[in-house]
Amino acid sequence: MEISIQWFEPVQLTERGRLLLSPDNVPDEIPDVAGVYYFSRRYGSTHTPFYIGETLNLRSRLRSHLNTVAIVDVLRGINVSDTQIRQGTRYFHYGALETKRNQDPKKCLSIVQKFMIRTAVEYGAPILNKNLTKIKIHNIHFAGNRHGRGWFDENASIEA
Repeated sequence: MEISIQWFEPVQLTERGRLLLSPDNVPDEIPDVAGVYYFSRRYGSTHTPFYIGETLNLRSRLRSHLNTVAIVDVLRGINVSDTQIRQGTRYFHYGALETKRNQDPKKCLSIVQKFMIRTAVEYGAPILNKNLTKIKIHNIHFAGNRHGRGWFDENASIEA
């Protein structure tokens, strides 16, 4: 199956720990369409994801998150024990699903979300799960003959 996501310019959510958006002032450019999204923190020039989701309506999902105290606290850096997540300016990144005929949007979104989480974990991003607790990971190290290891990387991380 081929799945296409059209990404848009990220939206800044915070400045110095202060939330810039509310459920009532979500930018008009965020569409009412199915897609995937993630919250990131910018520290220096790097955007690091810390929460990855999928939804049938990007606009209403962001509104819902902005109405949830626990998520707003994480966005503001409150009650977050992980330093990598607590610091930095917050952004909302979003991409619209472009379905082809006979594609199930929910299935497509689930596949893309799994891929995004797996990739973020592999790169060492501190990802939060639905309960806003950090996803536990296992780090794997392959030693010895590189030909025996074949195309497997020497170091890898995977969700626990």
